[in-house]
Order: sequence, then structure tokens, then C-alpha cells
Amino acid sequence: MHKNKIPTARFQIFEKPNAAIDYIKGMTHPFAIKPDFKSHQDGSKFFETFNQGQKMINDLFSKGNKKIIIEDYIEGKNVSVWVLSDGYSAKIIGTSAKYQNDIAYFEPEFLSEEIKNKMFDSAIMPTIFAMSENSEEYMGILGFDFMLDKSNNFYLVNYNSF
Repeated sequence: MHKNKIPTARFQIFEKPNAAIDYIKGMTHPFAIKPDFKSHQDGSKFFETFNQGQKMINDLFSKGNKKIIIEDYIEGKNVSVWVLSDGYSAKIIGTSAKYQNDIAYFEPEFLSEEIKNKMFDSAIMPTIFAMSENSEEYMGILGFDFMLDKSNNFYLVNYNSF
């Protein structure tokens, strides 16, 4: 995301647990910790305290993760956009938003066409282009998870392939 100038949360990548633990010592706001590979139990998790984060970091490295990502928490609405791609272009086929992190509702009214177009131009198509430039064309449905802040700025936080 960073390399392709796609809006995302501020982040750091760590290959050593001690460096990651040192990094979170000075954090005064919530943060996310993401493993370098997803497993059923170890997806992205958010933490507010050093002790919680330290335990997660040690757990992830002890389970064989070679790298972890620590990123800033972005307060806002969690929005998903699904596109259908032929590997070179894409078409939005649906959107949803989470309500209190439990219930999803489809085609939320607050997600205007203008915001969807900006997401498409600034995140979705740059992703499709980057994949095709690397000879990794994605054909099928691809999900994009965004955080939409109070000022309607969006940040791509995750991809989901189907």
C-alpha cells in the first residue's frame, strides 16, 4: 500500500520481537498488531496497553511469524468494498459497513458515490495495476477493507481474496 501511495495507517514492520516491544513502549494511543501471515486465531488485533501488546508480539514470534506490522489505530467506520476484477480493471459490486463491530449492513447511506469513486481511484485501481505490473493479475472478487474517519478520509487496512 505504502509503495503504491495508497492511503493507509501509519505503520512499522518488525523482524525482531525486542524492536517491536521497544516501539510500543512509547505509544500513547491504541495500536494494531498484524502477523505476517493470517491464521484463524491470529488476525489483526487492537491494543490499548503495553502489556497486552507485548504478550501478542511474543506470541506471534513464538508461533513462527518472521515479521509483524504495528500500525496506528484509526477511529472511524469500518467499510468493505468488493470488486470484480479481470486482472486489469475492476468494477465495484457491493459495499458494507460494520455496526459496533458485529452487524454488517449493505450499501450504507453514508458512503456516497463521491467517496466510493475516490476509493476506486486512490486504492482499488492502484492495487489492480500494481498486481498486474508484477504479473500477479487477480481475477475474481477482491475485498478492500477501509476505515472512514469523521472527515470522510479513508484508509485501506486490509485486502480479502475470495
